Amino acid sequence: LSVVEISAWDADDATEGTNARITYSIEKNVIHDKTGDAIFNIHPHSGLVTTALCCLDRETTPEYNIQNK
Repeated sequence: LSVVEISAWDADDATEGTNARITYSIEKNVIHDKTGDAIFNIHPHSGLVTTALCCLDRETTPEYNIQNK
């Protein structure tokens, strides 16, 4: 399930090759209490954040915070 898509760009020069390449990762992910697995994934090139686990329950956890780098 898609959650959000993060986007960024190199303001200096987007055609600068690998120096201008932007990749996405999650620095601080939310961990599932029972399994110890990360709850979210992020695609390193598109920035699309998805749920790694099925069926998040807003009634038990109304808010999730992740930190990207």
